[in-house]
Amino acid sequence: MCVCVCLCVCECAWLQAEVADSIFVMISKYRCFHAHNAALRQIADNGKVWLQEEVVSLSAQLQQLRDQFHQKTSEQLDLKAKADLMERRLTAASKLIAGLSSERIRWTADMQVALLHHLTLTLLHHLTLTLLHHLTLTLLHHLTLTLLHHLTVSLLRHLTLT
Repeated sequence: MCVCVCLCVCECAWLQAEVADSIFVMISKYRCFHAHNAALRQIADNGKVWLQEEVVSLSAQLQQLRDQFHQKTSEQLDLKAKADLMERRLTAASKLIAGLSSERIRWTADMQVALLHHLTLTLLHHLTLTLLHHLTLTLLHHLTLTLLHHLTVSLLRHLTLT
């Protein structure tokens, strides 16, 4: 063989070895890539499952929070209505107290007049009783004197006649 053919055959063998090595490297890289891809797919699937579970959990929590929000909003409206009612009652009570305050002043004045009237009647009663007592004593004294006078006159007549 000629040197040229030998070189060519050598080069071909070398080229074939080089191609085989490249193919082997590519297959190895493909297998590595495929293994990494499968691992990444598994990680992604696990992450997807975890995310789905997390979404379900967060959705349940969100629903609980919405329910609590609606409940608290309802309670807030009830409390606001009660507070408004209490405020109206307080206003009415304040007006009533203010009205009763003027009534108290009027009642106090009426009581003072009634007390003065009562004291006047009591004084008149005592004066009347005192006057009646004095008149009774005077009348009793007068009756006693009159009786004594009649007795004396009767006794004198009787004595003179006898």
